[in-house]
Amino acid sequence: MTGRRARCEPRTRSSRAGAGRALAAFGAIPLVLALLVPTPGSITTLAAERNRLVLIDQTFVVPVDGTIGLRFEINGDDEILAAAAAATTTTTDPPDDGDADDGDADDGDADDGDGADAEVIDVIVTSYEPILDRDRVSSVLAGATGPALDGARFDLAEVYRPNGPGGTPLLELDVVTATGGDIADELELPVAGLYPITVDIRRDGRRLARHITFVERLPAAGERPRRSQPFGLSVVASIPDPGPEPDQLALVDARSRLVEIAQLGEDLVAPITVGIPPVVAAQLTADDDELVGRVRDALKGSEVLAVPRIQFDPSSAVAAGETDAFTRELRDGEDVLARTFPSTAVRRSAWRWDEPLSTEGASLLRDLGVQVVVLPLDDYHRLGNALPPEFTDPTLLYTVMLPDGATLAVLTVDPVSGLLDPELADDRSAAEIAVELFATLVATRIQLPDAPRTAVLSTDRLDIPDADVLSVLESFVDQHPSFRFQTLSLVPNSTGTMFVNGPPREVELPAFAGVDLATRSNRIALTRVLVDSMSSMLPDDDLRPAAWHAELDLLLSTGFDDDTADERIDTVIGEVELLPSVIVPPDPFTFTLTGSSSEITLRLGNTGTTPIRVRISSAASKLTFPEGDVEAVLQPGTTNLVIPVEPLSNGTFPVTIELLTPLDGRPVIEPIVLTARVNAITGLGQVLTGGALVVLASWWYSHFRSQRRQRSEAARANHPSNGAGSVVSP
Repeated sequence: MTGRRARCEPRTRSSRAGAGRALAAFGAIPLVLALLVPTPGSITTLAAERNRLVLIDQTFVVPVDGTIGLRFEINGDDEILAAAAAATTTTTDPPDDGDADDGDADDGDADDGDGADAEVIDVIVTSYEPILDRDRVSSVLAGATGPALDGARFDLAEVYRPNGPGGTPLLELDVVTATGGDIADELELPVAGLYPITVDIRRDGRRLARHITFVERLPAAGERPRRSQPFGLSVVASIPDPGPEPDQLALVDARSRLVEIAQLGEDLVAPITVGIPPVVAAQLTADDDELVGRVRDALKGSEVLAVPRIQFDPSSAVAAGETDAFTRELRDGEDVLARTFPSTAVRRSAWRWDEPLSTEGASLLRDLGVQVVVLPLDDYHRLGNALPPEFTDPTLLYTVMLPDGATLAVLTVDPVSGLLDPELADDRSAAEIAVELFATLVATRIQLPDAPRTAVLSTDRLDIPDADVLSVLESFVDQHPSFRFQTLSLVPNSTGTMFVNGPPREVELPAFAGVDLATRSNRIALTRVLVDSMSSMLPDDDLRPAAWHAELDLLLSTGFDDDTADERIDTVIGEVELLPSVIVPPDPFTFTLTGSSSEITLRLGNTGTTPIRVRISSAASKLTFPEGDVEAVLQPGTTNLVIPVEPLSNGTFPVTIELLTPLDGRPVIEPIVLTARVNAITGLGQVLTGGALVVLASWWYSHFRSQRRQRSEAARANHPSNGAGSVVSP
């Protein structure tokens, strides 16, 4: 494939540079045209003939009575070059200067020695009946040009340029067109339409080379155009996401693709839509100031598609309940792209399909501002209710109905975009491929009903299209009043919807898509709780908690498999659970309390270099702790902690002391069990003993009085005055 070619602007009749010698009379045209229409045998040699004439550039869009400019390289064919050299050296007649008396005019005498016996090599340009459907483009290029309409003949010597750019021999033609009238010097294009055109080099009636191309003749003033609606072209170039942690090889590949995007943006005046993973943009900013400056300049006036900071499939996110995480990552990705490309708009309005999308995933995207999803054609045909390939229109929007009643537009990549694949095994020049591409688009517009349309120009998988081909295509679009370039963000409001028998054609997304993140998501959520709990032990300016959370955010990426994610979650848990390992508790000991209030002194060690904050909780059955749970900071080294206590009784009993996380009271080490011996309640014993003696004395006093009363009553009963000692007979 050749490099970018200079653009060929439309020429008017007055600007015609070389006079062609057309057929002498209309009556001779049918016979000559019969010779020009390829036979089946000649089609087999078409490829070899075509390779002898390599199109550099041409006029594609021709106004009424305009001029077709055609420029070819002669591709090293010895026979053609020798014939051209002979023709230019043997054609000795100087051009007629209009002086009737100069004696140099050709008098038709074959023996006058003025070159009349020299061999003439013809260059014949032929027009054919206009085509009306896009499938005819490929068949025409294969040689089935159809019925011929008109032809114009040039001497090779008139149009041969032996020293083109770089010394390459060129063939340059300016072919004046006309709507009819049998004008000798003009090629007839009678009505507006897309015309096949052939350029043949013939020697003694034998065809040495043939090139087939197309031109579109525009409607004349007052002539009703076949179509009136605009046709948009959206160039999409994207870099596949290399994953959340690309290795050096992946970054080298991504850098080479960024160079291609920069080249594309530099070669085109038109705006383009690009997809650049934020991880690639961030690496670019960090490593290559020169390239980032070049890409920034190339993308001014274009747009960058917003995507999550990490590789994160929306369908997987929704199914796992991680819509908040997806939203956060999308916002963070926008921020990275906006910082990297400050002069380029970062937009959410379009989404590039690189993974299957579920209905719920589409709803999430719609809620976040996405209006259209662009997907490869083969992915479209996997959707429910998709039209068969022969009825699929890649230039109109299809509709996805979402669960909440909202809709999302879908646009497919036009299969003709396969011509834009830089890896395409095609030996044609960029101009030749651009002609086929644009002719197919023009034929599509002619063939299908009048409607505002858009074609996505990219590769089959929405990678980076060929900049050389698009550069030539842009020169064709500049000539056409109905075609225009636009970014994807403009597609929803500038493109018609596909209707089939009345209602819009709806396609159905799968109920489930992506990878199952549910188990991983749940484990990450539990690990976040652990991280927050343990991190409350650290100083506020410690960087580790943020790093752990960043790692957990990263592990939600669908770019990791479950095994890798589990291993790295285990690593985070291990690092977090190591935090309390620097705490050295005291060995169990016994302490004695001798007062109504006292203190326990704990000697705690910290073998690390970072202060550790803990909550201290103490418990014992016969002690109270007036201050309750207390927080303390264990500085590196040894810290003495004083815990106030108040005994409830004498005796010996256990005391349990726990070190907990400040946030939620999670134990960080095994409980510290001490032994308390209390001998501090002497005042209380005396009170109890005195009380007991008082009770006892009161009892003895009551008992003594009761005994004395009983003895007094017995003495009165035995006195003689009361008849004591008398015996009474019965």
